[in-house]
Amino acid sequence: MNTTEAGDLALRESEARYRTLVENIDGVVFSTDIEGNLLFVSSGVARYGLDPEVLRGLPLARFIHPDDLAALMLARAERIAGAPPEAVDFRLLDASGQPHYVRSLARQLIVEGSVVGLTGVLTDLTRLRETEEQLRLAQKMDAVGRLAGGIAHDFNNMLNVIGIYAELALEQLGPDDAVRADLAEIQRAYQRAASLTRQLLAFSRKQVLKPETVDLNALIGRMETMLRRLLGEDVQFTFAPEAGLASTRADPGQFEQVLLNLVVNARDAMPTGGQLRIETRTERVDGPRAMASHSLAPGDYVTVSVTDSGTGMDEATRLKIFDPFFTTKAVGKGTGLGLATVFGIVEQSGGAISVETRPDAGSTFQVFLPAGGGPPSAQRLARQTARVGGRESIVLVEDEPALRDVTARILTHAGYDLVAFGSGAEAVAHFEARPHAAALLVTDVVMPGMDGRALATRLTRRDPSLRVLYISGYSDDALAERGILAPDVELLEKPFTSHALLARVRQVLDLTAASPRG
Repeated sequence: MNTTEAGDLALRESEARYRTLVENIDGVVFSTDIEGNLLFVSSGVARYGLDPEVLRGLPLARFIHPDDLAALMLARAERIAGAPPEAVDFRLLDASGQPHYVRSLARQLIVEGSVVGLTGVLTDLTRLRETEEQLRLAQKMDAVGRLAGGIAHDFNNMLNVIGIYAELALEQLGPDDAVRADLAEIQRAYQRAASLTRQLLAFSRKQVLKPETVDLNALIGRMETMLRRLLGEDVQFTFAPEAGLASTRADPGQFEQVLLNLVVNARDAMPTGGQLRIETRTERVDGPRAMASHSLAPGDYVTVSVTDSGTGMDEATRLKIFDPFFTTKAVGKGTGLGLATVFGIVEQSGGAISVETRPDAGSTFQVFLPAGGGPPSAQRLARQTARVGGRESIVLVEDEPALRDVTARILTHAGYDLVAFGSGAEAVAHFEARPHAAALLVTDVVMPGMDGRALATRLTRRDPSLRVLYISGYSDDALAERGILAPDVELLEKPFTSHALLARVRQVLDLTAASPRG
């Protein structure tokens, strides 16, 4: 082999090594001429559905999102003029016109001492953007969640007082009383405020969940008639359940809220009618999968997909749809809490949610919940009884005076022998000075000084037969810390009605008779 042949062989080997290196870079290597036409594109561009051979000779600007083009062209001119390499982020359009966030780092392309264009590398930012979005959303949810959890207790106490007094006043009026309509409006306003509080706690993942083993096919099947009516006759509804679907652990009532919100959202995206399909299936996730909020861990999941043929969303809207109070609806047509509520419930249930959407091409929301939990639970049925009053002795402890007074009034009027206190310390001091038997302790959970759990422990230690009913408007974080969310613990959530209070008190007392402690 002569010198020339050896040189040619070395050159070919060098080119082969260079091509192998370029084609295996986790990005897209490119070069353009002075005018911005593509001279070379590595095979990495295929991830965007683009053919590197077809791209050569085409202007790079054709594949840039219009809103990013001016800034990118300015940065390109600066690089050609000799500015040092600097990362530029923009949206690259794939073969179908969908945008993908990428980062370009380019420098002058110099041939025989002359600048003939630019060369650089495009790095896909999809995973980075998803991570940043997850962090942003988590921080926002945490901040608003802290606010919601902090105000829930006091706000629910005030709502409770308003609602119960309106309820009591209505019961004392005749059907034709002129004041009745005003009180009914107060009661409706109370109910809307209570619903808003529940939504705030839901999207902040701080509501109280009561999970049980659920067959989602059966649950959705029970809702099918209602969902059809909700959608209207101009929307074709299809439910496609997977045979043998695995069970999952979820709060049935809260999952119904998830489905209702998704269906209402889909209906609003189809103002002139369309198609909606709900589908269930069991899916295996083999590796971490990026979702709207976090990466889904490997494992088996039960999935529920809600697909509509509506208006769809652009990328900017998709990134914000789970934000609290974000809405695309007209003023007065929505609170912006529907999808935020869905997000919170799904996250708190140990699942995740994904969204696939394109403008004018509909949307698919897919909810993932961990599979497993055994056969559907045989839930404890509340004892049905027409009797809501009684003669038993009850101890009431509530630190909010207005709520304590109206609660005491309800229980006393129902015939119970009642003693009421404003703190746990007062109740303990009373029983230590004048010990007497009581059938039931009704106590707030979060109180200054001694909380409800500590009070119950003190009093049940003295009298093991004493039953306990906790009342609280606090988040599940506060309740879980105090052990209030255990399956055998009785809890009445604020705000409650007088009828709900009396029914719950009677139920707990009747459970005492059926299975006394001791």
